[in-house]
Amino acid sequence: MLKPLYIFYLVLIFIYSYKISADIKNKIFHIGLFIWIIGAPIIGSKLFTISIPGLFFDFHLQRILICVFSILLFHEMFKRKWIPSYQKKLKLIAHPFEKWFVIFFIVIFISTLMHVIDGNITVKQFIITNTNQFFVLFIYFCFKLFSEIETKEKFKKTIVILSVFLSCVAIIQSFVFSEFFRFGVRRIAFGDTLRASGFFHNEYTLGFYCIIAIIIMLTSEKPNIIAIALNCFAVLLTFHRLSIGIMFLSISLYLVANRHKKATHVVILLTIILMSGVSYYMSIKGYSIVSFKKTNIYTSRLSTNTLSGRFDQYTNAISVIKDNFFGVGSYDTSKYYKLSAKIGQIQYKEIYDYDKKKVIGIKRIGMIVHNGFLGAGTRYGVLGLISFLMFCLSSVAFFYHNFRKTNDNESLSILLVCVAWLLYQTTQDFSGMNSYHAIYFGIVLAVFTKSLNYKPLSKAIS
Repeated sequence: MLKPLYIFYLVLIFIYSYKISADIKNKIFHIGLFIWIIGAPIIGSKLFTISIPGLFFDFHLQRILICVFSILLFHEMFKRKWIPSYQKKLKLIAHPFEKWFVIFFIVIFISTLMHVIDGNITVKQFIITNTNQFFVLFIYFCFKLFSEIETKEKFKKTIVILSVFLSCVAIIQSFVFSEFFRFGVRRIAFGDTLRASGFFHNEYTLGFYCIIAIIIMLTSEKPNIIAIALNCFAVLLTFHRLSIGIMFLSISLYLVANRHKKATHVVILLTIILMSGVSYYMSIKGYSIVSFKKTNIYTSRLSTNTLSGRFDQYTNAISVIKDNFFGVGSYDTSKYYKLSAKIGQIQYKEIYDYDKKKVIGIKRIGMIVHNGFLGAGTRYGVLGLISFLMFCLSSVAFFYHNFRKTNDNESLSILLVCVAWLLYQTTQDFSGMNSYHAIYFGIVLAVFTKSLNYKPLSKAIS
């Protein structure tokens, strides 16, 4: 029923991406980048995935862009014709976190290759895993090579516009029509209320994206209060406790860093708007402050203990890492399923037929580890755990030292994003670098890392 609406949205995406890239030299890369940022979750959904007979993989936007970006990257690395004179001394791997970033991908390649040799995963799984994982690496280095001074402001503008749209989608999903632009899982928050997920696969990806947008807007010269409030409200509607906590922590750290810059009025107004929105939501659902502890939202969500089950996951993950130097290659393997089934840590995965456009079965797999570092270790072994942990820590350390030197909001912005990324790893496995949250983080990292080569820009998002 909503497919014509999605197609109309995709048409707008292509028009916007073409127009915003009109005055940039490397149009192919930038058009592809902006199309991915705005439309990847929709274009890459089951609705628009194309299955071609004879091929062992399905066609969607990300795989097409992998081909395009890899060709552009390798062409540039050999020819170096499009790099302006002020970029000729640019090193692709110049900072410590970039080295760990590359090492982590090398570990992924070696680990999955070892599992092909052992017969734990198929050649098809090896190719699909590595091409999907390496997409963010291609984007990162393509951005360092092809982006221009104007790209940063265009990127920030695009992030903010999309975040406002996603916030409106989240509000519609919560108050009007729960299936509006919903492409992912339908996770219950409490009672019959679904968690808002925008057009992402899950609610915490929406939360992470909106937090990135909030940080970008807060650290601009003229923060847009209404847009920030919409994003904050969208994070609340995800009912994802970690996202909500990281959002308030990011705002608090921003206030501490700007305590002498009269930023308190922004947060005061923001708090009033947020509390008004929450009060309105509770009144619609029939909740009252007096009987709050008796409501579904408290008994089914806020007071629920999820730690005991996760400690079992962590214990199992540590055991797997100790016994498997190269990990298990993937959560979706019989080897990991057998190890997880011994302690009852299993989940169910839908088998989707892209030709028939429907689910044709259910497969049991091992439980995904709700910790990014242990997740990296489970899949890719000890070296995967170490390299991913060092990548996360070194990115925070690098941008913290950079902020101490510059003491400006531009440096604070990427520091807060890196801190948010690190904190998400404590209860979510974001080490799968083919996921939307990982790719968005990689793009943000590339944007701000490349800006270190330029003088600060005066133009701001307003």
